[in-house]
Amino acid sequence: MTQRERRQAGLYFRAIDTEIHEERLRAQDLIQRYNALRPDQHEEASEIIRSLLGTMGERCHFVPPVFFDYGSNVHIGDFSFINSNFTALDAGRIDIGRHVFIGPNVSI
Repeated sequence: MTQRERRQAGLYFRAIDTEIHEERLRAQDLIQRYNALRPDQHEEASEIIRSLLGTMGERCHFVPPVFFDYGSNVHIGDFSFINSNFTALDAGRIDIGRHVFIGPNVSI
């Protein structure tokens, strides 16, 4: 079982594993790009956040800045709104439902 599979199964995993480390670096790169966008760059923001997250429903909105460990373990339903300074420590799966509103400075 790979370290990634162990992580996804909720088992102990080595975060220094090469594959896991590469996933975090990819997420950090996308997060930095997302957080640096201008407010009028809606299309770019949507592309970046969709490529970062596991799944994202229709008409979801994030207010930067945001932070994720991996991003790929976060799944968000339709019509959700996530306010600024949202942090998701997503070593395990995180599901955020439909029509969810998350206030500023929330950490999961």
